[in-house]
Amino acid sequence: MTQETVLCNYCADIEYDDIPEDVRSLAKQFILDGLGIAIRADTKESSQAVKEGADEVLSGVPECTVWATGERESATYAAFVNATFVHTLELDDTHREAVVHPGAPIIPTAFAVAERERASGRDLLTAVVAGYEVTCRLGMALNNHRVHLERGFHGTATCGVFGAAVAGGLLSGLDGDDLENLLGITLSQASGSLQYKDNGAWTKRIHPGLAARDAILAIGLAKHGFRGATEPLIGKHGFLNMFGVKADRSRLTEGLGDDYEIRKTGIKPYACCRYIHPAVDATLEVIEAHDIDPDEIESISISTFESAYELSQPREQKIRPQNTVDAQFSPQYTIAVTVADRQALAAQFSHKRIEDTDLHSLMDLISVREDKSMTAQYPESWPTSVELKTNRRTITATCDSPSGEPESRLSEPEIIDKFQSLTVPMMTASDRDRFVTAVLGLENQSVTDIASTIKEYSRDSGGVSIG
Repeated sequence: MTQETVLCNYCADIEYDDIPEDVRSLAKQFILDGLGIAIRADTKESSQAVKEGADEVLSGVPECTVWATGERESATYAAFVNATFVHTLELDDTHREAVVHPGAPIIPTAFAVAERERASGRDLLTAVVAGYEVTCRLGMALNNHRVHLERGFHGTATCGVFGAAVAGGLLSGLDGDDLENLLGITLSQASGSLQYKDNGAWTKRIHPGLAARDAILAIGLAKHGFRGATEPLIGKHGFLNMFGVKADRSRLTEGLGDDYEIRKTGIKPYACCRYIHPAVDATLEVIEAHDIDPDEIESISISTFESAYELSQPREQKIRPQNTVDAQFSPQYTIAVTVADRQALAAQFSHKRIEDTDLHSLMDLISVREDKSMTAQYPESWPTSVELKTNRRTITATCDSPSGEPESRLSEPEIIDKFQSLTVPMMTASDRDRFVTAVLGLENQSVTDIASTIKEYSRDSGGVSIG
């Protein structure tokens, strides 16, 4: 059997009761995390354009819930908007070795199909776990991540569409053969460009949304007998050969059933590119341990791995970000605001905060360099060192694995706190508690129960927007 066949048969055969308890818990936590991010993301300027554009081309039978508003729209519309919103704040989960954000395309797709099919919470959790296996294993199988990235591909989109399709396909009743055919259709939909970096474009935000939209379409085609390509992952013109160089196809199936990839996925505490997180952790360690005032600082020197260093260039652009996307991908801005505010949450990346001239002065003091020895440890480790000089002393801190990674996983209470902090502007305390209870008890509910909780919140809040 080919790796595709083994992987698809495994996904089709997963039973909820066979999934380890810790894996089930992680799936619920990641769903709660995605919901909180998406609800808060409705306040961003790009989100209005996303909804208005979707209104024109994706509206249909009102069968699925838009998380941020409680409105019911077509499955394609809901999956597209929800997936886009999960990725909008740069706060969504990450798989370090695969270099993808798996939850953004997978969870909204699975939720939409589960709601349409009136599936149980257990079925949703099972499908999400399977989706993570597919997306993350594809990312790891690409092997040479630098090639994939240097060509300008965004793995969250290119790999994410496959996991989203499998998760939704399972909830639509597809078996192993059907899933393999589904991947053969999905192959022609994999895309996602990193060109957004040049001008702070919003296009990165819609990549998971496009993957979710295309997954829903591919599932519909597969259900009605549309014929997909054979060997879509390992074939001569299959995904791994098209998008990678010397891809390691064994990663598609190695450890299946034992090495659950959701266990290797981390949750982000900071609203910026994950590559910057080690520097944020190290900076917070110095600032908080020594109670350093920004006015004391003479220089901040960051040594890091190549992918993180590249985010700091060109320096002239990165020390004067023009918009939220620029700031989210600028180590200089992120560290400056971390020093000033002692946090790097969604509020730190607002237009008003970006324009603060005091932050401009701090950014001028920050230098970033690549350390080749650190690059050699990537992607298994993301080592970063921060040296902060004041008029009285020099202090250094290092971080190899940022907070939220599996080695330093956020606890369930910390994930709940993140959800609470994101949604407090638009939810009452009772609404937030009801949300948390519902999602963390998903195995005892149906997906329509969760959707009802969302609808109740949106009715109570009146679709609150905080600008």
